[in-house]
Parts: sequence; structure tokens; C-alpha cells
Amino acid sequence: MAECGFKNYLIWLELLNHISLTFFHNLHKFFLYLFLHNLFSCTTLFTINFASFLAFILRIITSPNSSNPFIHNHIGHFEFRDSLSQLPL
Repeated sequence: MAECGFKNYLIWLELLNHISLTFFHNLHKFFLYLFLHNLFSCTTLFTINFASFLAFILRIITSPNSSNPFIHNHIGHFEFRDSLSQLPL
């Protein structure tokens, strides 16, 4: 069981590293890989909880009402806003 917990810790580090390096580029492919990896390496319960947590985080980040001025979710695709156009004139 401890080995499974350590694997999960490494997966979290890999996820954070991947997000910071690619900033949501091909992220859905990484989540699919992560889901399948957890499904076959650890318990199903952890996989379901992990997938639910990731879906919750993505829903917050990609919300149209998000407070992040640089990201806007438009029909399932990430659209990066021009930071200069957000400044008041």
C-alpha cells in the first residue's frame, strides 16, 4: 500500500510539472494517460477520486466567469487573451 501511495505522489509531481511546462497544451492526452496509468497500477477508488478532482479543477480554471484575464474557454478550446487589451484606457 505504501508503494501505491508513493507512486501517486510521483504522479502528482509529474502532473504539476507537465502543467507548468505545457500550460494546457495537449493536457487532455496527459489526463487520459494518467487515468489509464492509475487504473492499472493502483486502486479503482483512487482513480475515480483523482479523475473527479481533476475535472473539478479544470471546471474552475476554464469557467467563462473565471477571474483569470488571460484564459477564456470558448467551445471547449483554450483561447489566450491579449493582456494589453485587458488594460483600461
